[in-house]
Amino acid sequence: GEIVQTPRCVVYDMRSSLGGVKQLGYLCDEADAFSSTVSSSALKTWTGEVQVHEQPRVKKSEYLRRLEEEGVETGVEIDVEEEEDREKRKEEENGCVTVAADDVENNGTDIDQLVEAAKKLKHDATHWTDFSKALFHPRTVQVMDGIFETSSEGVKSFAGFGEGANWAMELDRRENLREDIRKWVEECDYLRGFHVFVEDHSGFGGLCEKVLEEVRDAHGQGVSVLAFCCRKQCKEEKGSRAKVKENNNRDGDDNEFLEITQKRNDQRRLMLNDGLSLARISQLTDAYIPLYGSQTNGQEHSAYQTSARTATAIDTITTPWRLKPTPGFESFVGAESMASFTSRMQSQASAPFLQTSMFTRRGDFVFEDAISMEPLFTSSSSIINQRRSGTDNGDEDEDDEDAEEAMAESHVVRGAPFGQSRGVCEQLEKRLRAVQRVAGIPIGRCVAGASLPLPMTYPTNDNSTSKLPFLSVYAMTRQTGTQGKMLSEKAINFERASRSSGGKSVLSSWGYDFDETCEVIERIRTDAKRYTDDDF
Repeated sequence: GEIVQTPRCVVYDMRSSLGGVKQLGYLCDEADAFSSTVSSSALKTWTGEVQVHEQPRVKKSEYLRRLEEEGVETGVEIDVEEEEDREKRKEEENGCVTVAADDVENNGTDIDQLVEAAKKLKHDATHWTDFSKALFHPRTVQVMDGIFETSSEGVKSFAGFGEGANWAMELDRRENLREDIRKWVEECDYLRGFHVFVEDHSGFGGLCEKVLEEVRDAHGQGVSVLAFCCRKQCKEEKGSRAKVKENNNRDGDDNEFLEITQKRNDQRRLMLNDGLSLARISQLTDAYIPLYGSQTNGQEHSAYQTSARTATAIDTITTPWRLKPTPGFESFVGAESMASFTSRMQSQASAPFLQTSMFTRRGDFVFEDAISMEPLFTSSSSIINQRRSGTDNGDEDEDDEDAEEAMAESHVVRGAPFGQSRGVCEQLEKRLRAVQRVAGIPIGRCVAGASLPLPMTYPTNDNSTSKLPFLSVYAMTRQTGTQGKMLSEKAINFERASRSSGGKSVLSSWGYDFDETCEVIERIRTDAKRYTDDDF
């Protein structure tokens, strides 16, 4: 047998989100046990023989099929022909024949075909499994029973924070959540912490709260927990207005009323989800970092591009505590542990709320071009460099700069020129100290030479003038006074949404009473005071 590296992770998702990949992955043969049992033996009931109606399996992306055929970075032989034959037999039995849309001519080398397939992902990828190269352990993916993407009326289900919390509390599922984590923890020689990736503006936020409660009950405050809240960019406002106007011209006032009502319900649910996430998830973490899937330069938005930006930001931010030294060669500078990172970021404001920005550049990282790098990702409404490049407009601008001034910072560079990691780190430190208005601010710096290959891990930009096949990344994570202002606004929004009749109805359906709602508001306001009150 061969040694196969699998990530230590637990994934909770709906069955419909797995695409063409089976729940148990490639390391186990997940045969259709029930179908084979029915076909091999004649099962009968009082009303006759048993009939199985099976939904056709989703076809895999061309990139995933090429990856399986070549066995790139897997170390596992996957019998693709046997799997295709099995699918053909099912189709013939069901009386239908499906032609794969990704069948292409075998021109060029194997690696060239894989690269070409990767370039098509921004148009072809519909599930996260379509571009995942990792081989997951059979107990990694946990399918959530009873949860479907849409209801029979077409309304999106599992969109509320409380829905996930209620699902976790039903049927003694909390014990299963505890066991899912415990099995992986026992395999660790030294447990340093947990990385949590969650779409918190949905039912997964409530599920995350219950999972983190189990983690804290089992391990206390001795391990670090970093939560990355992956959120969708709100980009429907202009489009919804255009749809309202169009529907008004075609079908009258009824469609306009429905569109406006739906928009208000979505905004109310967003405010409630946001407030519950800030109050309930953040208190269980050491770092709470929202990540918005932003789109730049008016380019067309896709789920794959959003996933790529988010994954690149997470990979860069977590680089300092994932580095291992190379004997006889200095390939990086500034490695640290998760505990030192969280301790520094909370040194002046005892709160986990952080904001981050990411800049990318084709080719090696050049410090002189760092400010002009394209900001492909940001989790805040403004970037410090853009603020400082503007003109002074009086006392309001000075107050904004005071609030924007960092209390703690962490800077990570991926893609430094070969053998120049220490020189780039020294230049970075000089530049940061030169623009500081307050001395003594704790700053973390990490520079590594490992860049990201293109297009295997990141969607290429066809409009880019540079065609270099690798990407350098600069990520900046900060703790600033603007977080206090943000929390105050979130508390007002949650209170306004929860006091409306629609908000009361939604919170009641999620299982939150009046006292719990007031507790959420008070919790957010208390966290906001941590940035202004010295007693905290």
